[in-house]
Amino acid sequence: MPRSKRKSSGNQDQTGLSAVSKRKKGNEIKENENLEDATIFGQEPTQFLKNLKSALKKHPDYPEVMDQFVDCFCAHADDVSRFHLSLVPCVMSSDCDSFAGCTPDSLVRLLLSIDDLQAKLGSHLLEKLAEIAEDSPVIKGVGKVNFSPLIMNQFRWLDNIVNSEELVEKMFEIISVTPAVVQSEIIMCLPEVIDDSQHYDITHKLRDLLNDNNALAVPIIDALTMLDIKSDLLSEVRASVVQSLPSVSAEDLPVMLKFLLLRSFSSSSEAIETVNEVRLNLDLQSLVQLVDKQRCKDKKSNADIEVLIIDGIKTAMRFQKIVSEAWLKSIDKTPSNSNLSVLDLLVLFVMHSINWKKPTESLIRNKIRSGDLTSLLFLETASQHTQVTQDYFPAVLRIAEILLRSPEPNINLFACDVYKHAFTHLDVYCRQEIVSILVTHIGSGSAMEVDGSFDVLLFLVLEESEKMAPFGVFIKGILDYVANLNMSQIRKLYCILSNLALNSSSDESVIQISENGCDWCCYGNEEFGCMESLFWVLRAEDGEDMSEERLQMVISLLQLVYSCVGRVPQACGLFLDELAAVILAGKVHPKVQTWISDNVISDFQDNFISDLDPKNKKGLIPLPWSIQYGLDEEAEDSIVINLIQLLAANFSINNAIHFTTSKAKLASPLCMASQFRLLHVCESQQHGGDLEGINALLGCALTLPEAGLVEKLKSMKETEQVMFCQALFLALNWFREVIYTRCSVISDLTYFQLLNAFSTQTDPEMKAKVIARLHDITKLHSLIEAALSGKETAGTATSRADFKLSDYRHFLREIDLGVFEVLRTGVITKAALDTNNEAK
Repeated sequence: MPRSKRKSSGNQDQTGLSAVSKRKKGNEIKENENLEDATIFGQEPTQFLKNLKSALKKHPDYPEVMDQFVDCFCAHADDVSRFHLSLVPCVMSSDCDSFAGCTPDSLVRLLLSIDDLQAKLGSHLLEKLAEIAEDSPVIKGVGKVNFSPLIMNQFRWLDNIVNSEELVEKMFEIISVTPAVVQSEIIMCLPEVIDDSQHYDITHKLRDLLNDNNALAVPIIDALTMLDIKSDLLSEVRASVVQSLPSVSAEDLPVMLKFLLLRSFSSSSEAIETVNEVRLNLDLQSLVQLVDKQRCKDKKSNADIEVLIIDGIKTAMRFQKIVSEAWLKSIDKTPSNSNLSVLDLLVLFVMHSINWKKPTESLIRNKIRSGDLTSLLFLETASQHTQVTQDYFPAVLRIAEILLRSPEPNINLFACDVYKHAFTHLDVYCRQEIVSILVTHIGSGSAMEVDGSFDVLLFLVLEESEKMAPFGVFIKGILDYVANLNMSQIRKLYCILSNLALNSSSDESVIQISENGCDWCCYGNEEFGCMESLFWVLRAEDGEDMSEERLQMVISLLQLVYSCVGRVPQACGLFLDELAAVILAGKVHPKVQTWISDNVISDFQDNFISDLDPKNKKGLIPLPWSIQYGLDEEAEDSIVINLIQLLAANFSINNAIHFTTSKAKLASPLCMASQFRLLHVCESQQHGGDLEGINALLGCALTLPEAGLVEKLKSMKETEQVMFCQALFLALNWFREVIYTRCSVISDLTYFQLLNAFSTQTDPEMKAKVIARLHDITKLHSLIEAALSGKETAGTATSRADFKLSDYRHFLREIDLGVFEVLRTGVITKAALDTNNEAK
């Protein structure tokens, strides 16, 4: 007959407990008197379990004694300190050396390894967990104790789970009544207590739990990664995870993203679908706001989370090629006019850094062409996601370097903006690398690279002067390539250098550099020397209240430069034009401008103007000449531009198409238009646009060879042919400058334009004279064309006899259709004019 079940009583419980705890040689277990320590075993734990199992099975009340034993243990563990001791690893007594060097399990874990005790003891532990979940009891000598991980650790990796379904059901029951911290511990323990047959059901339950409470996303995702999920259920899980992306805590995103990219798909089509869903639901800009709200503006945590997210994507790409291909295809198939996101751009940087360079560069070019990838996107990325951008800075720098070499203007411009924004928002190491690579671009010799690099450096010097100051030594390295630069690039270079030295260079260094610039002129590099000297002269000023000492220094520099460039007509003309441009741009101090007007400009009258005397034709002029193109009545005080005399004085038979260069200063007709530009700019600036003081020059006559010589050109000497053509060119140049001047300077990224006041004057007489000069220009054009076509002679023509217009390209004055606005004037009557005008 089966033994009748005894009633539970205190004595019976005590009898049950004493059956396994009585002090018996070789089978002793006791609590340390000092509760800070663990439970002490008097024998090896495996031997203890063997003896305990034997004692329980031999007990007369077996199997009821099992329940009695658990009840007694629970009563024993009602004391929090005792319960804590039963959960931490046991220690061996000093007289037991058979288990030396190894740490035994806790008492509870040892008891759970007994099959007959496991179910009830496990249930009691979970109920105890729910009971103390809200509290963190304080234990003497230990402090606050979090029992959740201690209790759940007892179930992990047990050798045998007797009834996993019942245990899991109990765990889900406890999940429903415990706080999130406890729920997380239970969820993460689930994969370690279930068997293979339960994976499908547990996956369903975890998916439902994620849909109900996305605060548990991380532990649920961690648990799912350890389960074998069937393909039909995998898509459902993926959808639930993706759906929760916008609403989960920011700290949970890296874990969820890692699961989506590593475990949530099994084919390339599913990979692309997953990437599309991630791109749609993961917004890093919203993440910034979310973290600021959750972390009380702890921006460092925001940067850390972003780094973890991007590193997770990088890890997935490294382990699965299919992930990289999916990102490329997904970004590539983004509809046109749909701008990319910050996440897309960062992913492209990641792909470039893991040796997907060619496909990434090609995709970036295509997206720039389509307008989906813009400079504003990179600005947002660099300014608001600085840390992760810096982490992938080598890829950013390499991409910008490749794009700057592109012949396509929009791609080249995007690269320039990348350099600008990266320099502005990244750290000092990145700035140094950017300046260094820009200098390297300038040395490449490619026009697109050089121009783009200069534009970037000029922008940075003007807008980020303090950040650029430490890198002046890199910029000076560009001087090694100066011989390969054109005028526009030289202008930018010395604007950059002068701005860098504005607040740091001493007066002596400015003078020294200006003298170096003058040395350039002496060695045939007139453009370099002129630009260098001029920029340093302008930067020597010190604001509105210029001291007398500083004024004298600037004047000395101007005199030094002008005396040097005056010996070289090409350099002199360039210097005068550039000086006029910066005066027009308001970059010259009024005191300096006054000195220029009173001293430098006064040379114009001495060099190019003489009294009208048709009878005075003395001099070594090989061609018959006359006074032509005068618009004013001849009077005793009339003036004339003595062009033919200057031309003859400067003409050299040994080098027919150039002018003499010597230490003796001699006015060159090549500089006449440039000097007049400076003259009328100063006059206009000082008198509010009124040119009454120099209006006589508009109608002033010129001394020129007789126009009829064009028919005799074939019979003239070669040198005479060239002199005749040069005279016509210089006269044409003079009229172009008189009626129209357009000055463009690159300073502070502003372009200034000025129509010569003669073409914009409201006085009817001035308008009539401008119209007359337009007529004279067309007449001179016809003469030059006739001269060039009739200059060809029989036999072989020598190169020195050729009048090549290309050699005069730098001296030809520009003209703009805006000057023809004067033709809107209508009819001008003689009654409105002060003189006899031939341009009615």
